[in-house]
Amino acid sequence: MRQSKMVPLLGNKPDKRMYCWVSIGLAFDPQENDILILRIFCVAPSSTVPNHVEMYSTKSFRWKKLKCDLVCNIISYTCLAIVKGVPYWLALITDEFGLRTVLVRFDVGKKVLEKLPMPGIGEMVHQRFVAIDDSIGLLTREERDECYISVWVMDEEDGWSKKCKVGPIFGFDRIVGCLRNGDIVVENENGLLLFDPVTSSVKAKLSVDNAEKGSYEISNYLESLLLIGGMLPVKKQAKDKLARQNLIRDCLDFVETSLS
Repeated sequence: MRQSKMVPLLGNKPDKRMYCWVSIGLAFDPQENDILILRIFCVAPSSTVPNHVEMYSTKSFRWKKLKCDLVCNIISYTCLAIVKGVPYWLALITDEFGLRTVLVRFDVGKKVLEKLPMPGIGEMVHQRFVAIDDSIGLLTREERDECYISVWVMDEEDGWSKKCKVGPIFGFDRIVGCLRNGDIVVENENGLLLFDPVTSSVKAKLSVDNAEKGSYEISNYLESLLLIGGMLPVKKQAKDKLARQNLIRDCLDFVETSLS
């Protein structure tokens, strides 16, 4: 549709001496048919101050401060996965068990952040959160099995369980994600490998001209007829070096504004 909408930030910022940085998330409320933008001000793991959470509704065009009792240090600038409209983050917390890693998600119905346990696994070389059969999943490559990828899925009642172990996959550097049909995508120095977990074979080798190593990402989406009000036409821009530089500059300005 070539339409966009600028979302203004709240003018009143919390005390920046209490918070490390800001992480952004996207959620969908099916009851209100509303897309939500989340802005989480993160604290250090040793802090006793709860996170400051703000939510923007694309239906009411307003920001709202949410109640939050969780104290956690989210370690990414954006959510790592969105499953059925629910965003997930990886975070560090300090509790009676000491410093540990947990999964944090936004409960769309209750409008609160809640923490979930991580699977009990060994030392990992790399991990990637993904959506698997409408559930949050985790692809891991463990240090002792560098050519294999373990596929974990979390059930609401039974918790985490290992679905399968895929491989061997030789000569890959990192896990990029998986497709809806279950195929796993990994990256090596030449581009991407599309790996079939059933036959344990490489289905295809992919690459994008002039793409930098480590720049590949996979995003899951569902087609929708939901229209956000107040959207305006986007002017057509030339795909040249100057346009890309302006886009990068705008993104850096946005991150700096969020942190300040």
